Amino acid sequence: MQYNISLLKQSNYQYLLDIKNAALKDSTPILPRQQLSLALGVLLIAFCASGFAQSEAAAPSAAKTTAASPADRVSEIEAARIELEAMSESDQKHRAQLGKATTEDETKALWKAQGEIDKKNQTRLDQIVTIHGWIKRSVFGDKAAMAAFLIVQHADLPKMKRYAPMIEAALLANELRKDYYALFFDRVRMYEDKPQRYGTQIRSETATGAQTFWKIEDVKNVDARRKEMGMPPLSEYAKFFRVPLPKELTDVAQPASQSEKPKPTE
Repeated sequence: MQYNISLLKQSNYQYLLDIKNAALKDSTPILPRQQLSLALGVLLIAFCASGFAQSEAAAPSAAKTTAASPADRVSEIEAARIELEAMSESDQKHRAQLGKATTEDETKALWKAQGEIDKKNQTRLDQIVTIHGWIKRSVFGDKAAMAAFLIVQHADLPKMKRYAPMIEAALLANELRKDYYALFFDRVRMYEDKPQRYGTQIRSETATGAQTFWKIEDVKNVDARRKEMGMPPLSEYAKFFRVPLPKELTDVAQPASQSEKPKPTE
């Protein structure tokens, strides 16, 4: 199975194929109980912290104004687009091999190699964003915008939170897909040990390795929230990833007429 996200393909399950790469290819946990799952044979993405180009304490600055001519500006954007698209490929370079790893040592080696790539991608994204601002899909194209999102999605919590204002602004400006924002929001909440809102994050139980959804707030209304973000029902998502639905959604109370014990014959 190909694990690179393709925004050019259109089908009923394209959303899920996109989400799989963003939701289920992260691995290094903050706490043991926060381990994400190995979904359909693919381990979850390793998180590598890296500093911002100017300061670790501050978010990347908005795009700097320059005296470049319109032609030069177009050339700079095109160069950044090409570089970001290449970064989207490198983001998946070793992750695509994780499902084929047969030993723990092989898995660790793949994560180490991918971690080095992630660190470089995160540092380079900081530099690009400092120049151009957040990567808008209307300017750089879907694939470059997706690459920027994945690089941030695969970062650690402090970096994700520093990028949060830009990502929220991109959502409001229709420069970020709603389902991507749901993934980002839920990931941050999970790393903060808080319930997720949209049910996008899956973990593996430390003791058994069983895959389950990270805790979901107001779980009975999760499908309404998912619908607002253009996402399919949680049951479809769970089926695709072969993960059981939360207990609250599977417990169906029997009618009183069936649950009552029959009266003894007099």
